[in-house]
Amino acid sequence: MNLDRIMKDKKITNIVIAKRFNTTTATVSRWRNGVNNPDPSILPELCDYLGCTLDELLRDDVNPTSSPSAKTGGETA
Repeated sequence: MNLDRIMKDKKITNIVIAKRFNTTTATVSRWRNGVNNPDPSILPELCDYLGCTLDELLRDDVNPTSSPSAKTGGETA
């Protein structure tokens, strides 16, 4: 999950997300650190609030700017 990266990029704090989604800052911290995940029912609203797609939020890529062609120097197999 890319929640931590997205929140850092947009300068959104745990406090803001906790208030918006009626939870605690500790819970948001656990989401950001991958200890727990947000309830699936809030994901669409969370994505809307963060200005990202569900795919952007959930995919496991570490570097969102890297692509398969970038990793192979632009060549494809």
